[in-house]
Amino acid sequence: MKAPRNQKLCDDLRTSNQEHIEEGLTMLRKAVALRADYSDAMVYVNLLYRRKADIDCNDPKARAADLKAAEHWADLAMSARQGKTKPKTSPAEEPEHH
Repeated sequence: MKAPRNQKLCDDLRTSNQEHIEEGLTMLRKAVALRADYSDAMVYVNLLYRRKADIDCNDPKARAADLKAAEHWADLAMSARQGKTKPKTSPAEEPEHH
């Protein structure tokens, strides 16, 4: 009985948060497009992908893709802080995700 209850909780969390996560990702990607060395925005993109992975209920592929994207953005943020940022970070460079 525990699994269905957890699934419902996860579904409810996804329903109430998914739109906010996607909106945040869109805004933060725009911020990085305007300023390629904006490491704080990159860190927040990383965190939003981790939240997105948290609500990928029973979908290990989506979870893995979101965690891969989070790591990508964490690496970009670290590079930006160390002054190694490329001129532009395009969405094409971002790992595939759902």
